[in-house]
Amino acid sequence: MSFDLSEFIRMELAKQNIKAVDLANALDKTPSYISKMLKNNIIPDYKDLKIIAQKLNINYPFLLFQIGILDEADIKHIIACNTLKGYLGELLKVNSMDEKRTDIFIKFLESNKDSMENNLTDELLNKVRETLGEEFTFPDYINPYTKDSYYGFKKLRNLRLASGEYVRSQFKKLPLYTSIDNLGEVTEKEMGFDFTLLKEEIARDSEVVWLKPDDMEYCYLINIGQYEDKEKILFKKGGDLYIGKYNYKEKTMVLTDILNTVTREEESTPIISTDTSSVKIFGKVLFEFKVG
Repeated sequence: MSFDLSEFIRMELAKQNIKAVDLANALDKTPSYISKMLKNNIIPDYKDLKIIAQKLNINYPFLLFQIGILDEADIKHIIACNTLKGYLGELLKVNSMDEKRTDIFIKFLESNKDSMENNLTDELLNKVRETLGEEFTFPDYINPYTKDSYYGFKKLRNLRLASGEYVRSQFKKLPLYTSIDNLGEVTEKEMGFDFTLLKEEIARDSEVVWLKPDDMEYCYLINIGQYEDKEKILFKKGGDLYIGKYNYKEKTMVLTDILNTVTREEESTPIISTDTSSVKIFGKVLFEFKVG
């Protein structure tokens, strides 16, 4: 799955509550420029891309990697440190090297000259920090693959972050349904998702699908037939489709925090029933995002 810059910008604008006109002003462009860029998936020039990255609070080189301007080797050099030598190089960038720091740094280099090409393990990282001490500011890199980040980010196969984290892709192509009526049937439409974005582990035999009917502005990732007490579910009552919180106690089902998926209107009255067949529950809502 290729990175969709327009979709990413739309999602970040909505998530961060940034108006398109504010982005246009930051770029010194008209709002029509933003509309045309998003509609036609136009990649702006480097200057505008850097402003967009700053406005959306995303690492600029990482954005260039997503678009394809930088390759994996480039981004690993910029964002992460695979070796001790790489980490020390980044350390120099974030410290003003006065005489005292320079002496400490040189002594460390002399005593560790045979380890420069070694992988930056947690043990080696701790050794650097303990030896150099409080005189230095140490590089700290933010993991871009957070639970609420854009699902379509390209993954680095094995990224060593200065925090000690490893990022491995769990990307899968999943069925995409445009109607609730054929949910679970064979469909040729697909859309990807990286399961590292979820806090929870999903059972291997789970049937996970995307749902995005034309009359809904949100796209939902659903674990069909799987839901438990206190979890958000997708259900149908009458002719309407809702999401809500499932509660079950003493043979009584209570659905709260109910939201109509089409009108986006909240239902103030919970559904209380001892008959679970009064509503049709499709499964747990794992992930959702606004389209367009």
